[in-house]
Amino acid sequence: MITNDYPKMGSHLYRFISLYLSKKGQTMIEEIGFIPVTSY
Repeated sequence: MITNDYPKMGSHLYRFISLYLSKKGQTMIEEIGFIPVTSY
């Protein structure tokens, strides 16, 4: 995803972009068959 600037902390865009780093995001990534980037 390309943005004009770094999204503001707490904004919808920030939460969307950083979802993959959360535990819930990692679970979603595993469920669709990809390898997660972090280990919780």
